[in-house]
Amino acid sequence: MRDCYCEVRGVEQHGLKLQAAIIHVTMNVEDEDELMTGQRLCGTEWNYHLELKFSLRKWCWLWVDSELKRNGEKQIWIDEATDPETCYASIFGDFDWQEYIDEQEISSSELMSRFPSAYKRLYQPYHEDSTKQDCGPNRN
Repeated sequence: MRDCYCEVRGVEQHGLKLQAAIIHVTMNVEDEDELMTGQRLCGTEWNYHLELKFSLRKWCWLWVDSELKRNGEKQIWIDEATDPETCYASIFGDFDWQEYIDEQEISSSELMSRFPSAYKRLYQPYHEDSTKQDCGPNRN
């Protein structure tokens, strides 16, 4: 499971108490190989209620309580998330692609060729970093 992002959906402040509605989005991706299949990614949207209070003594917000809202767990496809691009960026950013390339004994170009078309753009920045490392320092 990959944590993707949290989003504040609403906030109410009453004096020194704050209540917030928060969603936490995760995607069910266990390893890099799952991304090679091109299957549609699914995950969970968790809806929480968060309560904080402001401490005048410490001059900061302190946690009071948080709980999953009733019926607050919802299965979603990645394209149903409020921010699918952040999900993709988070998933691809979670993996150590250089380690994966080394373990698989392949080049970054070969890895790029294994991705479905829709994912190639997401791997591109890591591919560029990998090929820069292969070239060594620039010589003028």
